[in-house]
Amino acid sequence: MQPFATNCINGECGLWHEKINWNGIGTTTMSTNHFMQFIPLEKQEQLEEIKSAKGYNVIFKHNTTCSISKGVRNQFEEEADSLPGVQSVYFLDLLKNQDISNAIAEQFNVKHQSPQLLLIKDGECTYNEALYDISADATANAMAS
Repeated sequence: MQPFATNCINGECGLWHEKINWNGIGTTTMSTNHFMQFIPLEKQEQLEEIKSAKGYNVIFKHNTTCSISKGVRNQFEEEADSLPGVQSVYFLDLLKNQDISNAIAEQFNVKHQSPQLLLIKDGECTYNEALYDISADATANAMAS
């Protein structure tokens, strides 16, 4: 099932699947399955949370005015359900948060690129890609390695 929307409520974003079932009596029921949390990365303190978290998290850095970055992000969001075991995806708006981007490069020992995806496992960057090489499938393969 393909996701149909990205919903943001009180600053927390998530990709949702919805299925409408006809129950035979003239009403419908709707079930919603939230499978991954999408979080804006807007504070330096969040980097410490990511570094101290157990398991997998993703940081997705993007330029909100770049058509390439927008396209890669949209594609990633559509494929995100192929990332089993990822707790959260943090989206960093590079135009608003250059200081956080610089801190990411330093703390995770990666060269700054845009768009860029970093896979963080137990506080360490284990995989990163940029531009058109970003995909949820490639990230899932890196998790399996």
